[in-house]
Amino acid sequence: AFWQMVTNIAPIYNIQWPGSFATFMRVLGGIISLDAFKLLPIDCFGRTNHHSGLLLYVVGTAVGIAIGLGYIVDLHYNVSGHRAEAKKELATRGVLVFPNFIYMPVSTKAFQTYPCEEFEDETEMLKVDYSIDCKSDEHAGYAALAGVTTAVFVIGMPIVSLELLRRGKLEKDNGIKTGSLVTTFDALSDAFRPGAYWTQPLLNLQKVTVSG
Repeated sequence: AFWQMVTNIAPIYNIQWPGSFATFMRVLGGIISLDAFKLLPIDCFGRTNHHSGLLLYVVGTAVGIAIGLGYIVDLHYNVSGHRAEAKKELATRGVLVFPNFIYMPVSTKAFQTYPCEEFEDETEMLKVDYSIDCKSDEHAGYAALAGVTTAVFVIGMPIVSLELLRRGKLEKDNGIKTGSLVTTFDALSDAFRPGAYWTQPLLNLQKVTVSG
């Protein structure tokens, strides 16, 4: 969480790092945030812009979560035994960790879809990408996508996580040691002391204050 915030400070607040340090931060940010646009020469294969980056993050996040959930459902209905339970627990942890890992870059991409700069000829271009006309119908569609992403993922995920933590805590307090809610509770709270089990959703909201 800390390094994701640090590597996103420059593009969000227009900070100009020295050349070599800027390259280091770009590569580090690409690794930490899974940003293929920073790590791979994608422009060699076709024109990319902020819209394509937003679409990649939204679709990639949805597909990653869907694959994880599909794997868990398949284990639940088609595999049995202790090995299946171990695989299900591992897959559940993966599905929970992945959105938290990708939360910061998705939030940043969504929020950067809105700020525009107006010029003397009354044109409005996207601040993060001057190749995009903010008054175009295409941008209006991507702005709607960013709005849905903000409501469902950026705002919705911390709320859902907090509710899952609450339910998992109740099950553990009642002596239940296995199950999806208990695994969810353990995956989201293992890094914090018992009394601060709710910290992960709070960290996500802290990321929003930086990326927003």
